[in-house]
Amino acid sequence: MFKSFVPVSVSKHSSPTENVSMDEIIRGPLLQDDPRILKYIREHKVLVPPSSNPYELKQPNKDPSMGQSTVVKRILKNQARML
Repeated sequence: MFKSFVPVSVSKHSSPTENVSMDEIIRGPLLQDDPRILKYIREHKVLVPPSSNPYELKQPNKDPSMGQSTVVKRILKNQARML
């Protein structure tokens, strides 16, 4: 029906949707596991792995949950793990 459509990319890298047919664009977004998107993510290192450095907490003993964890511990009778 339509010829292949190549969108213009403002990035220095190629677009993950390059060489996508107009029919595909009209149908809607690409699937999350589309091989073109996965290839783009892998080749352009879009995802950065987390740091392997230890946390540097300023107040490691302070409870940041505003009291929620205290209530949960009381409800679960202070269980450390689920049985």
